[in-house]
Amino acid sequence: MRTAEISSANRINKAGCFPNQGRQLIVPFRFKMSNLEIDRLRRIVEEQQRRLEEAEQRSEEERRRRQEAEERTSKTTLPALLDGLHAHLSLGLEVQRDSTQSTRGDPSNATNKLRPDKIRVWEQFATDQEAIWQLLMDSDLINERHFTSLHTLQEEGEAVRRRLISSELDLNHFLRLTVEDHVSRIIEIIYQNSELREAFGLKGSIRFENHANTLSPERQIENAMDSMDIRGRAPPRRRSPRLLAREQHDGLVESNTPVKTSTIRGGRPRADQFCVYNITRGASETDYRVPAYIKEFKAPHKLKLGFINEGLQDMDLELVVQYNEAESAQDRFKRLIAAVITQAFDYAVDARVKYAMISTGEADIYLKIDDDPSTVYYYLSVPKADVGETTAWDPNTDSPNRLHLTAVGQLLAFTLQAIKTPLWSHEWRQRAHDTLAKWEVMYMDMLDKVQDDDEPPGSEYRPRPNANDFIRISPIRIRRRRLPINYGGCQPPPEQPQPDDDDDEFDSDTPSRTRQATDLLSRSHPASLKAMSTPSPSGPDNQQRQNNRRYCTVKCLRGLIDSGPLDPACPNVRDHGKHSHSIDQSQLLSLLSQQLSESLAVDCETLGIHGSRGVLLKVTLSSFGYTMPAKCTIPEFVHHLKHEATVYQQLLPVQGIHVPLYLGSLDLDPPCNYDGIADLVHMMLLGPGGQPIARVLNTANRQDLIEKTKQSLVAIHRLGVEHRDAEPRNLLWNPEIKTVVLIDFERAQIHEPRPVLGVLSPNPKRKRTPSLGLCKPLPERRFATDINLAVNELRDLNKWDGRKVLGEI
Repeated sequence: MRTAEISSANRINKAGCFPNQGRQLIVPFRFKMSNLEIDRLRRIVEEQQRRLEEAEQRSEEERRRRQEAEERTSKTTLPALLDGLHAHLSLGLEVQRDSTQSTRGDPSNATNKLRPDKIRVWEQFATDQEAIWQLLMDSDLINERHFTSLHTLQEEGEAVRRRLISSELDLNHFLRLTVEDHVSRIIEIIYQNSELREAFGLKGSIRFENHANTLSPERQIENAMDSMDIRGRAPPRRRSPRLLAREQHDGLVESNTPVKTSTIRGGRPRADQFCVYNITRGASETDYRVPAYIKEFKAPHKLKLGFINEGLQDMDLELVVQYNEAESAQDRFKRLIAAVITQAFDYAVDARVKYAMISTGEADIYLKIDDDPSTVYYYLSVPKADVGETTAWDPNTDSPNRLHLTAVGQLLAFTLQAIKTPLWSHEWRQRAHDTLAKWEVMYMDMLDKVQDDDEPPGSEYRPRPNANDFIRISPIRIRRRRLPINYGGCQPPPEQPQPDDDDDEFDSDTPSRTRQATDLLSRSHPASLKAMSTPSPSGPDNQQRQNNRRYCTVKCLRGLIDSGPLDPACPNVRDHGKHSHSIDQSQLLSLLSQQLSESLAVDCETLGIHGSRGVLLKVTLSSFGYTMPAKCTIPEFVHHLKHEATVYQQLLPVQGIHVPLYLGSLDLDPPCNYDGIADLVHMMLLGPGGQPIARVLNTANRQDLIEKTKQSLVAIHRLGVEHRDAEPRNLLWNPEIKTVVLIDFERAQIHEPRPVLGVLSPNPKRKRTPSLGLCKPLPERRFATDINLAVNELRDLNKWDGRKVLGEI
């Protein structure tokens, strides 16, 4: 082949085909590859494909990690919150089992407790709880993100696991962090949802409060604190004569003057905690608070789960309280549990609430007292055993779960039931005291006996009769479509077809469950919240009737005091008389005293607003409609209220302007029990003052309100009164007369002007006589302290916790 042709062939080979030159035939050029070359290329392709898949996988994992991080740090839905709380917090409960490192308690505070005749299982508990959950699940709220992130829950759980529960104080802290704060937040969110607010009839929020220092003499509080030694030994309390005299002068301890003591009990005088329902009224009316239920704490190292398992059952207490030498360990367990329930029952009756609960952290015993107070009903919840290590909740499916059995799930539904239930009347409480027996509950002695004499029973949870039915309800499920909420008396929506659930399959995942031979509870079905929350037909008079009257105006009450004209603007003017006031001030006091002695259930309402020495009530003279706030107190503090009345009389020229009107004082016989906390025996009637200044103060009006506060303080200073407690909680804004009103003069001091002594006579036998018409100036420095305190507090009011407002009248 010639050189040119060889070169052309090389070009052809490189191109892979012959070019069409002239008349030459085009023939495809085929390579023949060896198997090794083919395998090599295949491996290259596979490697590239593997790398591509790995890159895609890394990208997907990175996206998933980002999504999970966002999920963990973002707000959660209600079901996710319940699941996270159980996994990260509830399961973290650790009990101090070493008795030398746990509190002993004070057995000396045992007193006679009002006891029920019978203790019976609460058969409708599951039905009542399910009705609550159905309303929640059929709302938009269930898919909305409002609650604590999973990341935060996990961090809180790690902190919880590092602390052992060794006292009621530890238990209180644990339950506040893991349960109560979350229930309060959930109800706050429910209240913001207009549909659910109307469906549940909500009027406000809830808080869990401890009233250990409410209306308690400070000496009693300190004695209780002193007794909190790790082994229960109370250290001696010493006071120097000088310090004791100073405390008596300031009212910090009781003087030697004998006073009638109230029914406040020493040591642990009342329920450990109240769930308080905060009811919000209109801008012109006073908000008020009522107890929803009471809560007792029992440390789990004392009231062990094994004791509850053995002792909690239907009981007739007439038999249980009797000691018998031949009694069994089971009898002692029953007596111990009956004593625990009796303590909670006694507090609930005094507070006039239908619901109560006892919590050990490991177990919750829910209690209900119906119209007949002789029987108390119970339901036992053990969240860790009922739920297990997981709730079985899957956000992507409609599968059954146990979210409703978690500690927060149970308490949430229970609380929503309780806050819709009116208080029992004072007559109901009195009837209970008149008809029921009392029992001197020596709780610590009983506890010692079962711990010393009896083999501790196993703590394995044994479900209550028909408890499996409650588990299979599984009301917290993802709905395929939203159902309309029925507003007619909180009726739940009609039953809808549900997916068929394999109950046996679900039961196999249920912890600690064995089928019981006898079912005491029927399978729960949707029930009417209306029937659940309305008074029973047998005893509607046993429900506390709410006083819906508005306060009389200041002008109206001024007319009553001065025999002046009626105020047409008073909301109750129709009942006061046709053309003038039908009665005068003295008749008001006489008629009201007679009314309160006959019944405290009519037109006398506690508002749940209290300070360290006084409680606010709303009272109405039913026959003439006069409605006013009343400040009441216990026997130990009557002298404080009488001192305050003296201060008001000193301030007569500025009453109804810079301080409330003072209409007089009454002794209450019989006493008025304040929500199971104490018996109130003395009442001071006042005119309405206004709203807490914290509610109305803002950047725009701050300086104006400061100036008006200074004007009010100067007005009382000119009359010789030093307030000594002019903080925002004792400052009200009265929109009717546009002034700042000062209240709470318990600590006030009256400075009487003293005459200036004249010049000494040259005769040493003659006494120095006062100069006529000359007086020493009042203590301006002390008055300046009053003003400076108020001004500084008002300037910094945006940092002040408005929830501390106690003085609204």
